[in-house]
Amino acid sequence: SLQPELYAQTSVESMEGVSMDAGLCGYGDVDLHFDGPIEATPLGQIHFSLIYDDHKKILLVKIVEACHLPLPKPAVVAAAVAALPASDAGQQQEPQQPAQSAQDSYVRVYLLPDQRDGRQTPVQRKTQNPVFNHGFTYELTHREVLKRTLMLKVQDLNRSTHRHHVIGQVLLPLSDLNLIKGVHIWKRIRPTDQDSHSPELGEILVSLTYLPSARRLNLDLLRGKQLLQTNFGGSVPYVRVSLVVAGKHIKTKKSSRKRNTIDPVWGETISFNVAAAELPESSLVVSVWDFNGGIAKDDFIGRIVLSAKEPSGEEEMSHWNCILSDDRSSTAYWHTLRSREECDQISPASGTVC
Repeated sequence: SLQPELYAQTSVESMEGVSMDAGLCGYGDVDLHFDGPIEATPLGQIHFSLIYDDHKKILLVKIVEACHLPLPKPAVVAAAVAALPASDAGQQQEPQQPAQSAQDSYVRVYLLPDQRDGRQTPVQRKTQNPVFNHGFTYELTHREVLKRTLMLKVQDLNRSTHRHHVIGQVLLPLSDLNLIKGVHIWKRIRPTDQDSHSPELGEILVSLTYLPSARRLNLDLLRGKQLLQTNFGGSVPYVRVSLVVAGKHIKTKKSSRKRNTIDPVWGETISFNVAAAELPESSLVVSVWDFNGGIAKDDFIGRIVLSAKEPSGEEEMSHWNCILSDDRSSTAYWHTLRSREECDQISPASGTVC
């Protein structure tokens, strides 16, 4: 049923990056769109709203809620087996593993074709019916907005394994909507392409230099962008940088923590003593973590491996090769974070670091 409090009026100033108890548009003066019966969708549905402020040239996107999100697969299997009669399940059944609770879910928001400026709602814990009430603003002309396609990726987090999974997505061209009036929309969450199963973990900007006379390898940790938020109460990201030489983990150093941000600015330098002859066999494993206050284990967000022989990707190898060349000037690169599993498969150096 409709909940009027989710459709109440709010201001543009209250929208960006904050949780809200109100919607975007006045209930009763808003276009409502439904995508079939809510209960008939295997991946659930998502409720969001959009309005364009023609005076301020700002598009407001609010992720209101989702409903009937699927349980994690192990829980679904366990529930199905438990429901079988004894005659169907067999006389000798293996002990059932405890079913997982509902997942921790969040939504990533994009205005295609731009996929680099992803925004993220806070994580809602252990519910199949999360209420987000979180809004974002985009400074665009109305003509430009009508060329865009809204993409919402609904994702979940398994805190025990630190793995993130894409539940599904919604794609909505904005050209046919009355955004000046404002719309509230319920859309079915649909499966993503097979190549899109890995969620976006964010990006990190780093610079590398090597000083031969001092035998010093410097990594300038500059900033992060749109890091994956793993905590309900806000992110506290920091970075662990590990030196690996010839397959051996030598040392790990940590950056400072930045509170309540997914776009941290560090401006710090992390240094290691490395002989010039060891550089071709060396790797820097750069891992981003979310601090949990010492109460629980910190959440892993993502990593990259900078190396000539065991990089996590071509850009990481190109960046490392800059310090092997004659031109030893500092060069900053943006790197896309990867999952631990992906790095371990590609780079043996990653597997030596926790």
